[in-house]
Amino acid sequence: MYGDQSSTSGELAFDTISLANGGGAPEGIPNFAFGCGHANQGTFAGAGGLVGLGQGPVSLVSQLSSTSTFPDRFSYCLVSLNAAATTTSALLFGNVNTVAGIQYTPIVRNAVHPTYYYVQMVGISVGGVDLGINPSTFNINPSTGAGGTILDSGTTISMLTLPAYEAVLEVSRFSRHCSSNLAIFHTLFSWVRCSSLEWNHYL
Repeated sequence: MYGDQSSTSGELAFDTISLANGGGAPEGIPNFAFGCGHANQGTFAGAGGLVGLGQGPVSLVSQLSSTSTFPDRFSYCLVSLNAAATTTSALLFGNVNTVAGIQYTPIVRNAVHPTYYYVQMVGISVGGVDLGINPSTFNINPSTGAGGTILDSGTTISMLTLPAYEAVLEVSRFSRHCSSNLAIFHTLFSWVRCSSLEWNHYL
């Protein structure tokens, strides 16, 4: 079950699979867990498959991390939904050649929700101006696991805790805005017109 209540149910099986890197011999991975979903609901409805990249024990990333060929790291670049059907996305597992200029930020662990990827957010700037939000606003509560900033490729919008949201909302008042009839949105900002469906900026 996902946060938006999307779910899949079916059979879970275990088998040995073999994967090869770019130039090496295939490496066998015993007891590899995979499933066959018969009842896919929510955003999974009609999907041909689902790849788990979280930190849970049966995600593809976690299961590959036990191998020497694919240590616990991955990267990907997804093409636009509007791209041609023949355009492919890149999904890489394991070490890659170091590229100059890459910057990293550490992953923060949340003991209550260990499967998510958290980063320590320290502030928000709009137009190069720091909004002066207290960095503690983005901290994880170690007792309840609430708070923090999750990086989630499955979430289509960015959501902020109320103090941060109000700060961004205030500085964005220069833009025309209109209310949305979608429950997930509070206010939509459009650089063009409120009747447009092509929103350049939304909260």
